[in-house]
Amino acid sequence: NDISYFFANLYLLPLDLDLVNEERKGHIGYARYMDDIWVFTRTRAQAQKIQLKINTFLRDLCLTAHPKKSRIFGPREIELMIQDERMLSLNRFISRARTFFKRKIGKAKALQAMRQEISQLYSETLQSSTLGGRLFRRTLTALSLVRSDMAVAHCLRQLKKDPSLTAKIVRYYKALPDHRIPWKGLFDF
Repeated sequence: NDISYFFANLYLLPLDLDLVNEERKGHIGYARYMDDIWVFTRTRAQAQKIQLKINTFLRDLCLTAHPKKSRIFGPREIELMIQDERMLSLNRFISRARTFFKRKIGKAKALQAMRQEISQLYSETLQSSTLGGRLFRRTLTALSLVRSDMAVAHCLRQLKKDPSLTAKIVRYYKALPDHRIPWKGLFDF
């Protein structure tokens, strides 16, 4: 919503100026898009200091940072986010699926093959002990493209853990045939 973006920029401008000043001194790296703030530091202590500064600034505006989205990542976690092979596989699949849906012929047979492929990717993704929100949302995008209802029960479990996924899960349900929630999957929950 444009008005929300406007107010996010207006409210956070003083914070931008402060953090850009820190960046110019070479103390941190800083990027912000709307209300998503990324700060890169050399040490965990620096990151904690900047996190405290941001939280204090937000409190002064009677705002709070989302606790599940406010994290300090270590170098290994960042490397995994950037180089996650599961995410790369999903991205390749989504790219092929989008290209496939632009074609006019041979859809039924190819769609079945794509459903089998995403079923395998989905199984591998679920077996991982680290199915983060980003990977889960990307998996739902892939499943939505081929209109597969295999993730219904898993969606409900994820929703219980992280209610912020509601919008993404609703979009997934709407992509299913006839915009119906497959009730069979609900009972597996």
